[in-house]
Amino acid sequence: MLFISKDYEKKQSKQQTDLVWLLTLTCLAFYVRIIQLNSPNYVTEIELETTNHVNWYLNGNFFIGKMPPLSSLISYFITKAVGYDQQEKFLYAGQPFIDFPMIALRRFSVVLGTSLVPLVYLTMRNMGHERLTATFAAILLILENGIVTQSRYATADIYVLFFTALGIWLHTKEQTLMTSIALGCALSSKWTGFLATPIILTSTLSKTWNNLCNKNTNTLHVLRTALRQFVILTCIPLLTYLAVFQIHFWLTPNSGDHDILLKPQLRHSLMAVEPEPSQARIAYGSQIVIRHDGTVGGYLHSHDKRFKGGTTHQQQITLYPHIDINNLWTVHKVGVLWNDSQPIEYVHNLDRIRLEHVASSRKLHSHDYRPQLMTKKEHSEVTAYGDRFIEDTNDYWTLKILTDQNVPLKDKTVTWKALDQRFRLQHWRGCMLISHPIYQDDEQQEVTCMASAGTHVSPWVVDSAYHSKLEGEPLVHFEPISALNKFKEVHKLMSQYSIMVYDRLQTSSTNTKQEPLIQSFFKHTTFPIWSQLTGYSSHLLIQPSLPTLTLACTLTFVVLFALAALLAQRQIKQIRVPKGADVLFFMTGFWLWLMGLKLMPQQHQPQTLSDALGAVYMGIGLVTATLRTLVPRRLQLIAIALFILLVAVQFKQLSNLVYGTFWDRQRCEHSGVDLDCLLFPGQDDRPLFTRVQLPGGQGQMLEYTAGQEWEIQQEKQRVQQAAFSKALASATVRYHRVLPTPAMSPEDAAQWAKRITSAALQREKKAAKKKANASPSKKKKANKLAS
Repeated sequence: MLFISKDYEKKQSKQQTDLVWLLTLTCLAFYVRIIQLNSPNYVTEIELETTNHVNWYLNGNFFIGKMPPLSSLISYFITKAVGYDQQEKFLYAGQPFIDFPMIALRRFSVVLGTSLVPLVYLTMRNMGHERLTATFAAILLILENGIVTQSRYATADIYVLFFTALGIWLHTKEQTLMTSIALGCALSSKWTGFLATPIILTSTLSKTWNNLCNKNTNTLHVLRTALRQFVILTCIPLLTYLAVFQIHFWLTPNSGDHDILLKPQLRHSLMAVEPEPSQARIAYGSQIVIRHDGTVGGYLHSHDKRFKGGTTHQQQITLYPHIDINNLWTVHKVGVLWNDSQPIEYVHNLDRIRLEHVASSRKLHSHDYRPQLMTKKEHSEVTAYGDRFIEDTNDYWTLKILTDQNVPLKDKTVTWKALDQRFRLQHWRGCMLISHPIYQDDEQQEVTCMASAGTHVSPWVVDSAYHSKLEGEPLVHFEPISALNKFKEVHKLMSQYSIMVYDRLQTSSTNTKQEPLIQSFFKHTTFPIWSQLTGYSSHLLIQPSLPTLTLACTLTFVVLFALAALLAQRQIKQIRVPKGADVLFFMTGFWLWLMGLKLMPQQHQPQTLSDALGAVYMGIGLVTATLRTLVPRRLQLIAIALFILLVAVQFKQLSNLVYGTFWDRQRCEHSGVDLDCLLFPGQDDRPLFTRVQLPGGQGQMLEYTAGQEWEIQQEKQRVQQAAFSKALASATVRYHRVLPTPAMSPEDAAQWAKRITSAALQREKKAAKKKANASPSKKKKANKLAS
């Protein structure tokens, strides 16, 4: 009992020492992250989306975000907890916050960033590290420039990093269920959080393999345990992800600013949106509104404008997202124009049809000319052409109704219906009517006819149909959207956020070319957070020595393993290759994260340096584990002291970029950072300049001299406020490229059609007269036609 008591007291003393040391490290991390947190005193570019989401949640407005909503949900609950309900509207990055509790949200980010320190410390301890190396990992994390910077702003990236670190710590404690929930939360904060799951799965697989190789273990028990862990680690994160989205849907039941981007099924499921009934079946003579199902461009549309370029100069065909009489088309048979004297005849699958623009009487037309914008050879121009007297085979389209699996139906008895049928229109030359996110001068989306078009660009849906002889038939509405289809539709918009969700007030271009993220990671590239005045700016920057250290650690172990394998093949006494599960775990995690970022789709979701912070966290673990494994114990203290000194000096040198304090050009040039040092003032007395970000990516330069910082900052805010308020006042729709134009009245449409018909009659009379003069025997017939 005496020995047990001594062992217990020793263990308790060790735990108390650990706790005191851990609290000391945590307090240091908190101080490093929270100082000067109120700078800047306005909303930054990376925080703007969070502020908008919080305001939409407060109103219950439905919206589409560029990332999963967990971080925004937590921000919403925080703002509610501190009593915010003013719904202060933010138009641009750089707008000062007055009532919005931005500092509260930043403080919570500081708490999350600070929590990484005890998590990494406890993780290393659970992996068998002594207090010295665990402390080394914690200090590296405390002084990591990029993580410190990210911890100071209300963004989703710090949530991803926190839940990833939490999942890894729980994994070392063999808490599989809690680990899977943490992984689900990482995924629910940002899609890059998914990369934590393969890291944990790889570790679980490695552990299972080691257990199977152990003769003292029960193989069946090991396999059952591995299967159970695999199911939990894959299913629970997905269920967590679905649960977060369900909460998001519950909190956003009302219509909102993004309604115009939604499919009618989803839009009509929101409160305050009245359903629009339609006749179900489509007959010849029906007037229909056709919507492109592959994009958010809107409805098939024509207006009284002609193409400027090319050779035809025919009437334009575009997509237009707003309700307009120019979206109406009449369905005709090939060779026959429908009129009221004809009986009802329904349109069926594989029928050849013509579509006549109601307002102008011109037909939907395509020919063998390149479009105005898309010049690839598989695309042909689509126009509105002709009149009621011209019969042209280039107006012929074949209706091809699609199944729910996007497979064309072959059954010719299927009737064309509104609302619930997707279809394609195939030109007689074989190309398909499509639209894609390429925009004309008025920002309306181009429509072309494309050979070998995929079903992602060629499906269309009839949103409304009306026939005077079908008025007695019951009207139909869009069916209530299922939870699964709602989930799929939202994710389709999220995955292409940069082209689907257009903010008319955005200050940065979405087409900026970026170098590969892995290249940025190893080149000491920076990511700008904010820039207030010349010399005052904050940038996210990875701790300069960390990428080099992680790469050196990886190469060292690769060389050791390769050399050991070579010597074994030559039957030479092997060198001792250090085997550490912690080294393998962190090295695998580091490269899985970086390579995963490279493999993740990023065409419409550009990645930034903040997405690589998960690799930074794993890299810190790798450096620590390598030092513990390769450096002799008697030298570890010296090595750790030197590393900490190096990191501390580098953090101090670059701390101006973390906190946004003044930095000059000379220090920038000597830092070795891949940054445009002309942004910072030199030693001369030349005038200073600052750029004012304006709507649409435009900018204005303001000149000032040293000592005028306060005045120029006030002027900068005044210019921005005026420009963005004016842009918002003139933009009746903020989140779409196309502004609504004055709608053409039915009377104006009738006059337009009358002008076209009159011109056609004059043409026909001239043609008849010319023909009669050329053939006297047919003069009588020509006069009859002219009359």
